[in-house]
Amino acid sequence: MIFIITSTLLFGFLDSLWRPLILENGLGRVLVHRTLLTGLFIAVVFLLSQEVFVYNPKMICIAVISGAISFVGLLSLTKAFAREKTSSVVFLNVFTLIVGQITSHFLFGQEIPIARYTLQIAFAVLSIILINKGSIRVSKGILFALIASFSFGIAYPLLGIPISELGSLQSTVIQELTVLVFILLSFLVVGKVNIEVKLFCNFKILLLSICTTVSLILYFLAYNYLPVYKINLVANLYPVIALFSAAVLFKERLTAKQYVGIIFAFFTIITLFL
Repeated sequence: MIFIITSTLLFGFLDSLWRPLILENGLGRVLVHRTLLTGLFIAVVFLLSQEVFVYNPKMICIAVISGAISFVGLLSLTKAFAREKTSSVVFLNVFTLIVGQITSHFLFGQEIPIARYTLQIAFAVLSIILINKGSIRVSKGILFALIASFSFGIAYPLLGIPISELGSLQSTVIQELTVLVFILLSFLVVGKVNIEVKLFCNFKILLLSICTTVSLILYFLAYNYLPVYKINLVANLYPVIALFSAAVLFKERLTAKQYVGIIFAFFTIITLFL
């Protein structure tokens, strides 16, 4: 339990770092340099752990698929942060838990209580409308946030399959290296971003990379000790940490409607405990 609690705290903190970094340095530059550092850190941790590499083509393939879906989620998430305030984006994570429950149902046979699930969907839809400032027409930032939530709702439970065979560290390394390859192809190959040594020394990017590395390792280590539904239960509280960090550290302010939307998003999370 300590693994997932610590991971949740770090996820919340690091999500409050994305927007100010993107606004300061640009989406592509932050994403490329952060992902290079994170991939390097996770690979080093795996090598230092002296875990034996398990060659299982089927499980490796599933980890790669999870990585490809995570790439879509990460790219969409950063695009959302570039357009919307942190608090608005992270509380749309309620859709991650909704999609994650469906994914876990099909992959692991996790039961979905229909009445509670219907209530979650109703709260989630209402929260989107309010966070979107009362408009039914979804803004680009909100749309990207929803795509990210949908992607992570599939990718994270999916990685639970290879973790059982390959181990959490090897599975995480494969997933993150897959994300890195897609990021490099997306930005470096098309010439939109160059690698800059000075950005590897940027304190905030280093902090973001270290927090991501530790939170991912702890998140997937928790799969060795807890059922998927319990991990999702705790992890979906991270928007509260992100909201607090964004408000205190970066002075983010929202409209009254958006605050009400966040309250409904929080109600969605609370239904998990019912």
